[in-house]
Amino acid sequence: MHKRIVCVLTALMLTFTLSQRALASENATIFNRRAPIVSCKVSSADIVTYAAGFRGVKYVYGGTNPSGFDCSGFVQYVYAHFGVSIPRTSQQQYSVGTAVSVSNLQPGDLVFFHDNGSGPGHVGLYIGEGRMIHAPHTGDVVKIAPLEKGLVGARRVR
Repeated sequence: MHKRIVCVLTALMLTFTLSQRALASENATIFNRRAPIVSCKVSSADIVTYAAGFRGVKYVYGGTNPSGFDCSGFVQYVYAHFGVSIPRTSQQQYSVGTAVSVSNLQPGDLVFFHDNGSGPGHVGLYIGEGRMIHAPHTGDVVKIAPLEKGLVGARRVR
């Protein structure tokens, strides 16, 4: 929690500093400035622990919060907690971060399955030892399971 507070304060200080510089410049407008991106190291253990707290939450198609998750909504929600913004769908999520080989998977990596030609149709969070946590399908709940067959790739987004 302390790391997150420090990260947020750093981002606010940087934004304030840039805004002050923009106001001091004759031709600058702060409305055309974007807030700086501040990268905060997120630990794998924190990601896995937080994600595991949602075991038992029901699968809801299109779900993006603890009242019900679908697969991509679940991983998006977990990473958002740590200030990491990732897209909404598994197909979009497959294009962010850095590609990771199966032999280099680390806890917290996104793992993708079931490419039907338009991109992966399922995503989960790798938790180590050949297992993942995911929101599988209608009628099921967020749970820990072995990596499924049909793994098409993995991405590291932190």
